[in-house]
Amino acid sequence: MATKKTGVLVGIAAIAVVGVAAVLYFSQWTPAEEEVTGAIGAAERHRAEQLTEADVELAGEAAGDVAAIDAAFSVTGEELAQLLETASVQEKASYFERADLDQRVRMLAYASLEERAAALDRASEVEKAAILDRAAATEKAAALERASDAEKAAVLERAVAAEKSDILERQALERATFEKMSVQEKGAVLDRMTEVEKVAVLDRGAAVEKAAILDRATNAEKAAFLERASEAEKLAVLERVTAAEKAAMLDRATAVEKAACLERATAAEKASLLARASLDRQATLLGRLSMTEKAAMLDRATDVEKAAFLERASEAEKAALLERASEVEKAAILDRAVAAEAATLLARLSLERATFEKMSVQEKAAFLDRAAAVEKAAMLDRATAAEKAAFLERASAVEKAAFLERASMQERSALLGRATMQENQAMFERALIE
Repeated sequence: MATKKTGVLVGIAAIAVVGVAAVLYFSQWTPAEEEVTGAIGAAERHRAEQLTEADVELAGEAAGDVAAIDAAFSVTGEELAQLLETASVQEKASYFERADLDQRVRMLAYASLEERAAALDRASEVEKAAILDRAAATEKAAALERASDAEKAAVLERAVAAEKSDILERQALERATFEKMSVQEKGAVLDRMTEVEKVAVLDRGAAVEKAAILDRATNAEKAAFLERASEAEKLAVLERVTAAEKAAMLDRATAVEKAACLERATAAEKASLLARASLDRQATLLGRLSMTEKAAMLDRATDVEKAAFLERASEAEKAALLERASEVEKAAILDRAVAAEAATLLARLSLERATFEKMSVQEKAAFLDRAAAVEKAAMLDRATAAEKAAFLERASAVEKAAFLERASMQERSALLGRATMQENQAMFERALIE
């Protein structure tokens, strides 16, 4: 793989990922040192309406997006090929058409002999004649030999008319004799000519005659003719290439060329492509998300989902979250725990019921702060979904990423389905080829 980085494109659109069942093996996500940056911004900024494609260009200019794009990860040529394998013929053709003129001309060389011959067959008579004119003498002579007697007679008559008696004299023929010859006899005269003479006769032919002669060439000869065509002629031929042929050429292109085509795809196209990637491929790409991006995904979870994430946390993690709660929240948690366990909890805490009931909110909060981690975790487990969600929102990016690693496939899929167009675009464009 070349070491030069070229933007590839790899993102996950909200509209496309929703239908993806069981996404990814997130269990392999490992925070990079530079990503461990503490708490992210308020969750509300991640709950904006989904952006349209028109918004993506402006969104990409934001400083945050630029920083995200700079934090690039690499994909190999094999990985890129795997992404393109999921695209339909029409999609691949669309990506091919987005390539610049030079790239398209270069990719024409990836067409098979049959495909190049078929493309040349669709050229106009004038285009075929111009392409044949550039062929080597040997190729022209060989093509003329396969012409029908009628075609040979037609080009010979045209040459005789142009050169008057010169050709006839070289063939030791009288004009009157030539004019009485049948089509087959004239064809035989041309067959006996030298290669130089045949080329001279063919060059005098009309566009329609040259086109007909080129049509009888072998696939290998047509491919050779096409290689000598000008860039403008090749582009004209490419205009008539079928979607299947364009897709085949893109399939045979290098990873860099594929990437260049995909760079010009729309955000929706990129997202649709990645949405159909294998679970392994999605897991690899999503596993390279930054702490901030993972945290933002978790922030978009519902209260019920957040509560489920929190339930999988360790005692130490639950205790750490509870310590960041407000005094009112801590008091409410303690009240609920006491109500559920009555004297049992108070006895463990060495606290009289009457004393507890006289405590202020601040005193209850302070009392909970002194409880052991196991007690705090047990109390947090009795919190409502809304309370648990509020606790989870105060977690740092590192903590949220850790919670997300324990999510089920269904939970991860649901979160990915809520990603904004802007986020998906940034993730896609952050993929680079090395």
